[in-house]
Amino acid sequence: MRPVLGCSGGMDSMVLAFVLDALGLHPVLVYIDHGLRPESKAEWAMVERWAKERGLDFRGFALDPDSLKKAAAGVQAEARNQRYRWLKSVADSTENGVVTTAHHADDRLEGFFISMVRGERWESLSGMEPWNGKVFRPLLGCSREEIYAVAVAEHIPWMEDASNASDRYLRNRIRRELTPFVKRENPSWQTALDELQSQLRRRVEREMAEAERWAEQAVQTSVLPAHGPIYRIDDQGMDEAQSVERAHFVRWLRQMGVHSGWTETSLFSASLGAEWHSGNWRLYRERGAFELTEAPVERASIWLGEHLHSIRWPLPLDWGATDRLERAPEVAVFDRSQLSFPLELRQPCAGDRLFPVGMKGSKLLSDLFQESGWSRARRHAAWILCCQGEVLWWIGQRIDRRRAAADDCSDLWQMRLRASSDL
Repeated sequence: MRPVLGCSGGMDSMVLAFVLDALGLHPVLVYIDHGLRPESKAEWAMVERWAKERGLDFRGFALDPDSLKKAAAGVQAEARNQRYRWLKSVADSTENGVVTTAHHADDRLEGFFISMVRGERWESLSGMEPWNGKVFRPLLGCSREEIYAVAVAEHIPWMEDASNASDRYLRNRIRRELTPFVKRENPSWQTALDELQSQLRRRVEREMAEAERWAEQAVQTSVLPAHGPIYRIDDQGMDEAQSVERAHFVRWLRQMGVHSGWTETSLFSASLGAEWHSGNWRLYRERGAFELTEAPVERASIWLGEHLHSIRWPLPLDWGATDRLERAPEVAVFDRSQLSFPLELRQPCAGDRLFPVGMKGSKLLSDLFQESGWSRARRHAAWILCCQGEVLWWIGQRIDRRRAAADDCSDLWQMRLRASSDL
């Protein structure tokens, strides 16, 4: 295991970086600048300098603060979502990489009261686990005081986040007003919290197992050639408030990694056509069903050069000259003389139009989606290939005839969508 540690430059993450390094685990330190605080540049520089001094790998990423402020989930929630996406990206590109954070026992206590104050589902009171299969949190058994003692004894540098002093945030108010009271009244608060959350987790595990058995019967999965799975859940049996099926559905969403404030009430009181976002996840309320899909938040174009020949993200595509005119959904063959590179790979926008092979005239992609019976989840998952602003290929579905290779074409250029099993 090689920890990929989110390192903000604060005391907790700097101490964990020191401990992991001392244990010979050689963590990769990742600093993520949200662009929301003036001191972030100094924090970035300190973490990078300290990592260099100790011979540790460092990665720094700057987020777009405007996208955070515009997010429907709110600045803090979207910042958290993007942090974890970047950490996962680094972990995926690191041999044996594991996303690691410096959450500790005080965070668990504060989180418990935050969930209670906000009236969140009781499952949220069960707190974080040291390892949940995706994120490693080795300091959950350590208090803030114990972490401070290590920082002072080992002369570990850190910087205080000025926002921690603000009453604007619920966590800070709990930290200053409620946490000291609990610690004074019960010096064994960690043991009490451990026992309570352990009992809650056991109940959560039982109910999650029930939700998993429910999902085996209730969730239908389809996979698009140009996208990952789309999950469809019929809402039969969910018409009664507080039904077992509703509870299973919400728990299944959590199992899928959809961490949000979606509740039974908000989901089932929504009208047809409602849509919810949580990180990369999109949930749609369709007629008689919900559909869940995971799709990129950013819809920026990917430019494909003539001599690159392949990409693996966001779609596994290969391209190049060919001497064979193949006709299959996963293949598009064009007249090379009609192409101008780079080609543009992107998701559809309003007004996109296709001149489909085998049809007269043109059609809006939105009309083709509707005629094909594509739900909003499937539409959101669609990708198109363009040349000079014109659609070449609704990937995996329809080819535009204007640049498609004719039977007598001798200069053939092929684009192929690879199956994930071929990678």
